[in-house]
Amino acid sequence: MVQINDQVAALSKTQLDTAVKGAEVAVETLGKLTELQFETAKAAYADGSRALRQIAAVKDPSQWASLPTAAAQPAWDKTSAFAKSAYDIMAGAQSEFAALLEQHVADFNKSMVVALDAAAKSAPPGSESVVSAVKSAIHSTNTWYETAVKTARQMAATAEASVASMTAQASPARKKAA
Repeated sequence: MVQINDQVAALSKTQLDTAVKGAEVAVETLGKLTELQFETAKAAYADGSRALRQIAAVKDPSQWASLPTAAAQPAWDKTSAFAKSAYDIMAGAQSEFAALLEQHVADFNKSMVVALDAAAKSAPPGSESVVSAVKSAIHSTNTWYETAVKTARQMAATAEASVASMTAQASPARKKAA
């Protein structure tokens, strides 16, 4: 019984550590996003001020035609850069959360195997088949989980490649149009 209590206490400590690490990742990500938004707001304010000065400096009506195109390309580039930065921050956080979850699952699985082995030692004779069935179920669940994680990583890599490809294709098209 004491061994089981120690295992439960160790599992609780592991879960608490995982929760704290998760909170740290969340706060760090929030800080990065807040900083990105603040820097973007400052840049947008500076761009708006610069555009107003350009408008105020127009003396010839023919200069009005060049104002929208001169401002559109830099605005689009800055918007794309903001989106990419935000995506990079979120992708990094997702990777950290995924690694944290994988570690937590691995630790939990080890704890379950140890607990099952301890239970099997103190179980009445003839219960080996039940313990074996539970271990088999845990193994099947772990295999499914590993397959799901692998598939999710492949999908994320494909999505990243698609976004990068679309961004690369759109960039020359925008420059030709401008």
